[in-house]
Amino acid sequence: MKKPLIVLDTNVLISGLCRYENSPSYKLLRSIQKRETPIALNQKLFLEYESVLYRDEILRLIGATPGEVKIILDALVALAIESEPYYLWRPNLKDEADNFILEVAVTTSAILITKNLKDFESGELKFTDLSVMTPGNFYKQYLKE
Repeated sequence: MKKPLIVLDTNVLISGLCRYENSPSYKLLRSIQKRETPIALNQKLFLEYESVLYRDEILRLIGATPGEVKIILDALVALAIESEPYYLWRPNLKDEADNFILEVAVTTSAILITKNLKDFESGELKFTDLSVMTPGNFYKQYLKE
């Protein structure tokens, strides 16, 4: 079965990079790495990933060096389907940092994968085709064999 296109919230990326092999976030990153699950990305989301992953506390949390983070980011860019929204739906969500992730998901018709579902439920605008899932739910529906 072909896996749907996804957009990863930064919290899922960090969780997956902690390398807990039984975690859905880790299994999702492995699926992306193996090109089984396609991922959408735009420049703003990439810059968010970069900004967060290079923080000292995150480097310690994921057990990576800045050089390893660069390799991870380069791999994501190489694997990703690039998307730039033509329209900005703002203001929409309470947290401005969530708006651009939502825009990538809407623009690409991707499933938005996040650990904070409620952050994406409070928007003024409703997108009927938008699907927001936790890593665990995505794993159960699309990755579990």
